[in-house]
Amino acid sequence: QNGTVQIRWDDPDGWPVSSICDLEDLRVLRLSYKPGDLVVALFEEDYEWYNATVVQDKGGSFVVLWDDPDGGPELAVCLPEHLRMVEVVDDYKPGDLVEAMCDEDQTWYTAVVQERFDCGYVVLWDDPGDSPTSV
Repeated sequence: QNGTVQIRWDDPDGWPVSSICDLEDLRVLRLSYKPGDLVVALFEEDYEWYNATVVQDKGGSFVVLWDDPDGGPELAVCLPEHLRMVEVVDDYKPGDLVEAMCDEDQTWYTAVVQERFDCGYVVLWDDPGDSPTSV
């Protein structure tokens, strides 16, 4: 109703059995990926999410090639819960709620599409206090 849902956790492990979550914070957990899939993956050394490409299915885990290893390892083995498929969609309309990556800090922020151009979109960050001020 108000853009939230109640989630019941399978294994709360000392935490609440249920939580109220914003719809925009929910994602489908994929358990299978194939080589060539574009993903964001959790880098376990700094617990940050980075762009990568799946290069191998190891039967329960996946080898990814980081887009920009920045001096670190070029490959990593990730569990499926540490991967998110990058959905390439190119038909957004003004008013659509999206996640957009800021070129300045390579971080994904929630935003609303304002305008479409031949080469991309103009977005308005949903929470300008925690987001960059321009696209």
